[in-house]
Amino acid sequence: MPADGALHRRLVTPAELAEGIERGAHRRGNTEARRVVAFADGRAESVGETRSRVAIRSAGLPAPTLQHEVRTAAGHLLGRADFYWEEFATVGEFDGRVKYGRLLRPGQEPGDAVFEEKVREDAIRAERLGMARWTWRELQAFATVADRIRRAFLGS
Repeated sequence: MPADGALHRRLVTPAELAEGIERGAHRRGNTEARRVVAFADGRAESVGETRSRVAIRSAGLPAPTLQHEVRTAAGHLLGRADFYWEEFATVGEFDGRVKYGRLLRPGQEPGDAVFEEKVREDAIRAERLGMARWTWRELQAFATVADRIRRAFLGS
């Protein structure tokens, strides 16, 4: 869904997307375009997150908040979660390879990034938040991930 990326990169505003839909109101495909624009969210930071949003909706899961700041009970920022379900106190993370590759800080090794992510996840779990993670490969058959998310909702 390129709309997420266009909004995230500020190439277009929601109002501009809506205006474009209205200009093409009588064109073939406009109904689907309206659905895409209504679902678009510029907080999705990657194609993997966008595809995850589509899979989450298709699985019948509640809509999550995107890029939610996760804090300790004392208010210390642990980081931002790709997905957050407040009503279930559950965090969801899409794990693409890019954060272990081109997004590494200077001098950082992939193993360092993996270790930092593990420490972050442990801190999130210590706040009594459920956690579900998934990868590109798991987006293909999302039912297993959807079950994992539902178990995290239940705290098991």
